Amino acid sequence: MEPGFIKQLEGFLDGPRLIVIDVLQRILVHKGQGNAYTEDYDVMKPLHELARARGITVLGIHHTRQGGQVG
Repeated sequence: MEPGFIKQLEGFLDGPRLIVIDVLQRILVHKGQGNAYTEDYDVMKPLHELARARGITVLGIHHTRQGGQVG
């Protein structure tokens, strides 16, 4: 995550109980060390802590590639 992202979110938390981040990839900053699951877990930890501290829900949307027609 970019420095200051959590502080920026806190400014919006006087009323909402749900934050939707679409798309999650826009806030993720990977360092290229370790496996993807571990890196995602480490990057998302501040959002998890914010959600627990404020009693809110944070929903991150991840899109996968759709490499062809569906159906």
